[in-house]
Amino acid sequence: MTHFEKLPQLVDHRNTLPKKGHYADRTTIITTRVWHHGLTLSHLSGSTALGYNNYHITLGWPGCGYHLVIEAKNIVQTPNGPRARIVYCNDIRKKTYHIGNSNNFSLGVCVTGDYRKEELSDATKATIDELQEALVKDSIGKYDKSHHQMPDYSWKACCVYNYKKAFKFLDDTKPSSAPDTYKIQEGDTLWGIANNSDGISVEDLKKANPGVDPTKLKVGQVINLGKAKKSSGSNNNSSKSKPKANLKVDGKWGNGTTKGLQQYLDTVQDGIISDQVRNNVTNTFYGTTIDFGNGKGSLVIKALQSKIGAKVDGLLGPNTIQEYLGTVYDKKLSKPSLVVKELQRRLNKGTF
Repeated sequence: MTHFEKLPQLVDHRNTLPKKGHYADRTTIITTRVWHHGLTLSHLSGSTALGYNNYHITLGWPGCGYHLVIEAKNIVQTPNGPRARIVYCNDIRKKTYHIGNSNNFSLGVCVTGDYRKEELSDATKATIDELQEALVKDSIGKYDKSHHQMPDYSWKACCVYNYKKAFKFLDDTKPSSAPDTYKIQEGDTLWGIANNSDGISVEDLKKANPGVDPTKLKVGQVINLGKAKKSSGSNNNSSKSKPKANLKVDGKWGNGTTKGLQQYLDTVQDGIISDQVRNNVTNTFYGTTIDFGNGKGSLVIKALQSKIGAKVDGLLGPNTIQEYLGTVYDKKLSKPSLVVKELQRRLNKGTF
């Protein structure tokens, strides 16, 4: 057994995480340990290995794109003190999707949490250090690099925290600006490309690349980031004046939450989501906010879908906000709901 597998905070879920196919075996040795972090806050329910795994399956991947996931919110008591749990997701011999054209020689390690907005806990830092030390002892890779230090990813806002304090073994370099064009690599999605140091959104990318089908990206395909950066700049300037709601964060989507969303997206503010169909999502709303009409869809939902890069049909369903907000992707809305709480928090901050 390897040193990293002996760590007391590690659990092996290689055979228990849901799969939809299989990753191919590597055809070369691991030379680089690539460190990632999430894009959703660590306390959210989707910030787990299972949450990542289920989301990656919706992208058409066989399963979780990382080999190891450090779950910042799941603390394990070990002989050395509290540590963030490590989930062993994929055999290290598999070529998973986490770093494009470098997948074949890279080990993917992801720390859950969005460190553009939060700080690493001491338990998480300790786990990072111990895992890296164990991987070195196991001779699994020679180099440690963050996502943005890998070829063609210098513009990625990952990792964004102080490397010398959090990842003592990484260089303290910062992401550069996104290039004017970008060549699609293995496992890329518009959502993944959008989250970078220039603040480009999925909507910006779609506008800058009108002939590109987001669901059919091909390795080697070139997309335009320069136009997207310009669009992002104008969007960021206008977003400063976005209104802030004053919602009770209770996870209950009623007329007030709808009105807050309408205000943010600058549509008619009547608190009604019109012309919806009955499904696992719309049946769980509160009050009179849902209008079950002719199924033609609502303007506010169309605006929401356009913003997050979802299919624009005006109909609320499981794909509309769960992936974007980073909560559990279970294709339903609970009463009350974690995804609605996150929506309410963002509307209150005016930073959806």
